Amino acid sequence: MHGYTTMMRAGLMALGGLIAYIFLVSSQAFACDVLLPNLRPLPASDIQLVLNAQSQPLELRFGATNWNSGDGRLALLARSGNTNTQKQQVDQRIYDTCGGFQDVKAGDFLWHSAHNHFHFEGFANYFLTPLGSSTGRNGSKTSFCIMDTSSINTQLWGASGQTYSTCGNVTQGMSVGWGDTYGSQLDGQSIDAKTLPPGDYKLEINVDPFNRIVETNENDNWSCVKLRFTGTTYATSFTILNRRSGRCSDPENSLSIASITPNQTLSGQTVNVTIKGASFDPIMPVSFSNGSLIPSVSNVLYVDSTTLEATVKVGGKKRLRDPVVDLNIGSPFSYTGNTTKTNAFTIITR
Repeated sequence: MHGYTTMMRAGLMALGGLIAYIFLVSSQAFACDVLLPNLRPLPASDIQLVLNAQSQPLELRFGATNWNSGDGRLALLARSGNTNTQKQQVDQRIYDTCGGFQDVKAGDFLWHSAHNHFHFEGFANYFLTPLGSSTGRNGSKTSFCIMDTSSINTQLWGASGQTYSTCGNVTQGMSVGWGDTYGSQLDGQSIDAKTLPPGDYKLEINVDPFNRIVETNENDNWSCVKLRFTGTTYATSFTILNRRSGRCSDPENSLSIASITPNQTLSGQTVNVTIKGASFDPIMPVSFSNGSLIPSVSNVLYVDSTTLEATVKVGGKKRLRDPVVDLNIGSPFSYTGNTTKTNAFTIITR
């Protein structure tokens, strides 16, 4: 009897362990991953040096586009407001892969009576600094309204259509693959340039400078334009030397493709591929060219600067005159560069 009881206890313990294991595996299998946005600024555009009647510099004006390259949309929701300060608390709504969400405080919306809507405070800072110096001139931008105004790269995994197409007093946001553009003519799109000496400068944009937004990466919120101002006593004209993502002090690397795996598939098939190389950027779309049948590319996942994952779909033709295609990575934005790996991918016919 005692042996039987011992066996029963052992069996129950084993069963309990099995149940615990099944619960653990089930919990892992149904774990919900958070879908965070990732804000990144494009280099300043439409740069203008405004002069007064005496040909002396007054201000440097420029356009700015901040975009979302993350796994999920940026969603901001205003809570109850304060009539004395004309502010509303803003929460960031963070979604997950199970359809749930959580709200975390992100900052404040400030009421702007001239535009009849709220601005998200401290959205971006601008810096104009002489090269080789740590001090310069700066400006800050309070967003007119965070919304989808510019399609940047909707090939990315998680990208969607234009979700935030209007400026809301309660809800604002930015979809994956979309950007929010502010033209050079708008308030706040300038830096004081009075008595600006000639020389080489860096114009940097820093989006979400106070890290109020929860992101996939807090270290890529910068962009750079290097400028050369010319003039006798003060700057009266300029040329653009360089435009790039990241800090102006970051090292510059050459864009290249090393491999694509797998590098072939049957016609009519869809395959997930991994692309290895250097200096990849989420703003760079992936494409194929120079073959009889050009595969389509979707769900591009930017793992890091050396690795991309993507879904490649091939049409169903039975015979191909030229079954080998080139792989291209690059962007319509000239500052990012383009690169091609010739004869990179083969389509096998049945």
